[in-house]
Amino acid sequence: MQKRVFVAAALFLLVVMSVAAQTSILYVKARTTNVRSCPRTSCRIVTGLRPGTTVTVLETVRGQRFANSSTWYRVRADNQDGYIHSSLLTATDPGVGDLYVTFTPTPNVTLAPITPAFALVQPVATSAVWVCNCSLTCEQILTCDEAYFQLNTCQCFDRDEDSDGVPCENLCT
Repeated sequence: MQKRVFVAAALFLLVVMSVAAQTSILYVKARTTNVRSCPRTSCRIVTGLRPGTTVTVLETVRGQRFANSSTWYRVRADNQDGYIHSSLLTATDPGVGDLYVTFTPTPNVTLAPITPAFALVQPVATSAVWVCNCSLTCEQILTCDEAYFQLNTCQCFDRDEDSDGVPCENLCT
């Protein structure tokens, strides 16, 4: 009886170790990394991840050539599965995590006039929405956040000339 229990425990441990050996943890290193539904830049974006986010690599696959490599990873992050290009992940934690600000459209702000009765400047939100426009050049884009919006949301890939995940490097470096 003890021998059967030992053999069963050993087999269980072997299975657990083989599954653990097949998966690995990597970190997002690019500013905003898109998790896609297939290993191509033209595939639907499932979610976006901040630098420092951990992902579990489920398998290595070949996909669209990007940044001189066709290696993509099928990953699980935030309870969602998808594909990330290998150039956007690293084995070393970049150490930025939640402290990093990702592209989030910010509203235009109008400052209220300062009067003796009203001593503080109060921002007043107005309707601000960036519009997808892939014909804009980096010189015409005003902020780094808008450049990331054009690249990641609108998929204006011309914003990222060197395919490193950072658009309009004149604004975002």
